[in-house]
Amino acid sequence: MTVNQYVDGLRTSGQPFDAESANSNYSNEGVLPACHGESRDELRPESNPSDSSLDYGVDAIRAADYAGGDVDVSCLDNQGPKAGSGWTEGPHDSVAEGHDNVTKRPRNLTSFSESQCGRDEFATIMKEVGELGPWQWFIAFFNMLMTITAGIQNNSYPMLVGSSNNWAYGCKLKDDSNFTLNSDLQSCEIVLADSEQPIKCSESDSHEMVYQHEHFDNALLTEFHLMCGYANFLVPLVHSAFTIGCFFGVFLFGWLGDWVGRKKALCVGVPIMIVLNFSLTFSPNIYVFLAVRLLQGVVVFGTFTVAYVISMETTAPSRRAMIGNVVHIPWGLQFITVALIAMWLKHWRYQQIVYSIPSLLCLVCVTPLLSESPRWLAINGKIEEATQVLLRGAKWNGKKVSEESIRERLESFHRRASEDAHKQPSNLKLAMGLVKTPEMRRRFLFSAVIWFQGAFTNHGINFYAPQLAEDPYLAYCLVGFFEFISPVIGAIVFTYGRRLPLIFLFAVCGFISYNIITVMKVWPDNNEFQLLAMLLFATFLSDMAFNGIYVHVSEFMPTTHRSIGLGSCSAVARIGSSLSSILVSTASSYPYLPPVIFGTLSLAGSFCTYMLPSTENQELPETIEDVEEHGRERRRGLTWLSQNSIAKFKANTTSGVSDHVASSCNHCDKRMKRNTVSSGLCDEAMIQNVTCV
Repeated sequence: MTVNQYVDGLRTSGQPFDAESANSNYSNEGVLPACHGESRDELRPESNPSDSSLDYGVDAIRAADYAGGDVDVSCLDNQGPKAGSGWTEGPHDSVAEGHDNVTKRPRNLTSFSESQCGRDEFATIMKEVGELGPWQWFIAFFNMLMTITAGIQNNSYPMLVGSSNNWAYGCKLKDDSNFTLNSDLQSCEIVLADSEQPIKCSESDSHEMVYQHEHFDNALLTEFHLMCGYANFLVPLVHSAFTIGCFFGVFLFGWLGDWVGRKKALCVGVPIMIVLNFSLTFSPNIYVFLAVRLLQGVVVFGTFTVAYVISMETTAPSRRAMIGNVVHIPWGLQFITVALIAMWLKHWRYQQIVYSIPSLLCLVCVTPLLSESPRWLAINGKIEEATQVLLRGAKWNGKKVSEESIRERLESFHRRASEDAHKQPSNLKLAMGLVKTPEMRRRFLFSAVIWFQGAFTNHGINFYAPQLAEDPYLAYCLVGFFEFISPVIGAIVFTYGRRLPLIFLFAVCGFISYNIITVMKVWPDNNEFQLLAMLLFATFLSDMAFNGIYVHVSEFMPTTHRSIGLGSCSAVARIGSSLSSILVSTASSYPYLPPVIFGTLSLAGSFCTYMLPSTENQELPETIEDVEEHGRERRRGLTWLSQNSIAKFKANTTSGVSDHVASSCNHCDKRMKRNTVSSGLCDEAMIQNVTCV
């Protein structure tokens, strides 16, 4: 008998579910190793368990049906659901012939290793050591120090450069002590007495450039004479060099952390980072400054990434999302920190010294207080070291654990990790999977455009605000404030969806960017308040949207390619960020160009988001095949089956549609072969659009 026939019999008779009876009445070849072995099926605990023992056992029976085995009674020793431990089912591809209407994968699944039975050994160890205690908070604190350091060095660009359109500059005789610079003068040329043609000030040995700004005393622009000629093109490279370094640093330190360990990578990187941060202060010219800035980006973001990995690997899965958000909170505040320091110290060299001080606190990584990642130790066969690290973590958290139990489970975890490592495809094969099939190619390319424009627009507007403002310090502080609150508001907004809010945010940001030109036209003078208000609103929207991209893209990328997909999109975003400062530097010569580019890219991002699927309240795709199937259904105007559609269908069975089962609809029967639910009922949308024969 099939599983549905067995389950329907239980429902008709009203008998409670009994695992031993299930094994005797319903069996297939083999045994389902539900608690201690690996199952081809995957189940997910839900927060709202079923209310009956029958419903609790049905999914275990169906899991046995797919795996080709009996039910392991040891996993079902309690008749009925436990709080927070119910089982769910969902619509998926049908399985082999003879297994009628049996589902293959559930909705919103996790790996079987982290399911109710047979979960990841390391996850269970972390739960015993303490899901979130003083040990994890200390590591998170170190991670926040790295966030502060990376945030300050990344966001210091406008203050170091002296980014503003309100500079006055001109050329004067070197020995002219009575020269007064007109506040409206912006000239790089001088007319000599014996010549009628103007020449560049740098071409005259007897003249020099002088600069004046209400808020800046000494900046890179003035000390290295970057206002005039080709030297002006070097200004945006101050930011671009750093972001290009970040691009390579993530890969370099990612490889180093996997090779020698997380802590050793930090012990190498943090001292180098400190030296580079302080050595930037002593740059004799702009070329040395740019070279050091490039290396600084490599090390700062490389070590920042390794610190983040340690924090994630020492936190229980249920707490990772919270820790991941907490450690990034200081990032937005560093806009304010940078502006306040620049307001206090108006010389860029003194500013850089103060900017580098927080990195000294990161030396805690070389002390025994910061442990190596126990997960990395276990994967690499260093079981004893991993055991001692976990015991120390348990002591910090005030937990008592069995050393022998931890050691045995770490050995089991190491064996499984070693087996899985041989099955993993190469990075090149994973990367090619992003563009191998039509739907994956479509999703990746649209995602790449969105990430590029998101980073370009967000960083560009952040740098554009102090460029236009009369008071760049105030403008940058306000940018930091809106950068800080946007993730908080975004967390609320994105609970109502992903795709539609992103479409709206990008579109509004684009229209605001275009309206900056209107403000410049209508109020050619005294428009600071209007421009700043529009730029801050655009900053708020673009940052909120940029944060939402992470969630949206991760939800429609398949599990097999989710990491490589997000990593590739992040690399594209780095390119957008590095180019944004180049566009902002053209604002003084071409004031309408930045708003047009920002607006156009934002609208392009809105269109690309519209072309991507909705992901809220839907299952995560597991493989490329899932993505392609979803793409075909989306083009046919269908959606994934959901529990809600099934519930609606069952609620309408009294109105005459109860006879619409898979066996009575030819079209639906074909559909069921690709994507079925355990009840054997057609999707509600299918019922309404098919003629039964």
